[in-house]
Amino acid sequence: MKYTPQNIITGIIITLGMMIGGLAFAQPAHAELKCSILPSSVCGNAESKTGNGVMELLKWVLRILTGGVGIAAVGAFIFAGVLYSSASGDTAQVSKAKTMITNTVIGIIAYALIFLVLNWLIPGGVLG
Repeated sequence: MKYTPQNIITGIIITLGMMIGGLAFAQPAHAELKCSILPSSVCGNAESKTGNGVMELLKWVLRILTGGVGIAAVGAFIFAGVLYSSASGDTAQVSKAKTMITNTVIGIIAYALIFLVLNWLIPGGVLG
């Protein structure tokens, strides 16, 4: 798949549409909250009237996503490095490895920008 400006804009529009659609049909939770895997800070704030459980849940999810993106990026770099070093003069394999490294760097930069925007939007920051 080629990364043309039209494909990138189409992907952004589809992603934003799915996010807005998900927010439009979201229903408030009226049932009792079960805290099986969530940290107690998230559940405690959600059950109390003073805390903001949604913000705590968002921070928790973003921390997990940040770790996941880091692990995926390191894995992609390692795989691309092995692919590049085992190319033995095969230009198609070298080109595939370079493309993979380029796409990984683009993904890291895109996630960093999204993380910075969310850190600016969330009171107290994601990691704070």
